[in-house]
Amino acid sequence: MRILHLTSNDGRTGGARAVERLHGLLLRHGEDSLVAHAGPPFGYDGEIDLRRGPLGRVADKAWRMATDRSGGPGMWRPSWGAQGRRAEALGPDVVHVHWTYGASSVPLRWICELSRRMPVVWTMHDMWAVTGGCTNPQACERWRDGCGSCPQIAGEPGYEKTMDFDRDVTAALLHRKRSAFAGTRLHGVMPSEWMLERIAASGALDGDRLTVVRNVVDTVVFSPGDRGAARAELGVPPDGLAVLFVGKPGDATAYRGRHPVMLDALGRLREALGPTDASRLVLVVVGAGGGALCDRLEGVRCLPVGSVGSEEAMSRVFAASDVFLDTTQYDNFPAIVQESLSCGVPVVASAVGGIPEMVVDGETGLLAEASDAVAFAAHLREVLLDEPLRARLGATARRLAEAEFSSGTVLSAMLGVYEAAISADRDRRSEGKR
Repeated sequence: MRILHLTSNDGRTGGARAVERLHGLLLRHGEDSLVAHAGPPFGYDGEIDLRRGPLGRVADKAWRMATDRSGGPGMWRPSWGAQGRRAEALGPDVVHVHWTYGASSVPLRWICELSRRMPVVWTMHDMWAVTGGCTNPQACERWRDGCGSCPQIAGEPGYEKTMDFDRDVTAALLHRKRSAFAGTRLHGVMPSEWMLERIAASGALDGDRLTVVRNVVDTVVFSPGDRGAARAELGVPPDGLAVLFVGKPGDATAYRGRHPVMLDALGRLREALGPTDASRLVLVVVGAGGGALCDRLEGVRCLPVGSVGSEEAMSRVFAASDVFLDTTQYDNFPAIVQESLSCGVPVVASAVGGIPEMVVDGETGLLAEASDAVAFAAHLREVLLDEPLRARLGATARRLAEAEFSSGTVLSAMLGVYEAAISADRDRRSEGKR
């Protein structure tokens, strides 16, 4: 089966890792998997460069400059006609769309039109496709009724802006998206039930063609490791109470509102532990700029390890940690949480998005309201000081990861989606000939 993946992601986020991992899994299974891009290369095996020459790039740049502030590039690009034809000429049995927006966007209108000509599967890692421009509406529900009066653009308290434009054209942009989706035959894949419910509620895609398939994790690489060796490598004391926190790859100090709640929770945890146990507390921070984050944390030993270059190295960071802390204010199905569970490291996390589907409260970790630093501190103290609880949570986390995120599970589910899309397209063509 020839699968053509289309993505505009830059290769640094969890969504990009999901594409790379799925592509690699399909190749190992013997499928003819290709990844096509219209921007800077990702460095994947089987990668196809769809970029046009200098004139096409100049046209795209001019288009972006003229329309970035109105969300235009995500709907259409001047050079995409030729790029789209090149993609179709590769002769895929199925096209698998992932991230579609950004400077190297795959236009939404073209994706919808393509689904009328061949099987198209779209994994929606966020909600951009069904909103007026944001990737995550957070507490806003206006996307259900047409957007407009956007709280992110207005800068309302409690909202973080997740779009690139400043003028509120959200209602018009969502109307254009809904018009493009009308009559499409797209098959939607979501990593979480939480995301599936929202995509179904939007009415953009036929509910009968929506499926949950978890993002794959290499459960061999991400597995329980040698705690002593990992701690010696990172400089974590053997008796340390190690809390792991992961920031954005480019800046550990600014990612989805996580760090203010984390800093508050760690301060409260230090006080709750008492002098003896507090002296053993260590915060391990992954991500560039972790040192700046550590500078803001008083009274707690902080160990910035910077950006981690490989999955094997990240697995050792998990092995050195007692608990992973994710104070995200909004997310879908974060890969870093999947990886922690696969390593048998309990997670204390915000009860947002699809996280409660894998951080099952009291079974694989503990959940708190996203901004409740008091609850985060209490949960961390409980996991750090109760070794039997920590062991039980970690063992259950590992079993969940093996059951839901492993290569065999995800491969079977995704091939089933591809085959269903191909079969539906074949039936449509047969009906058209009658």
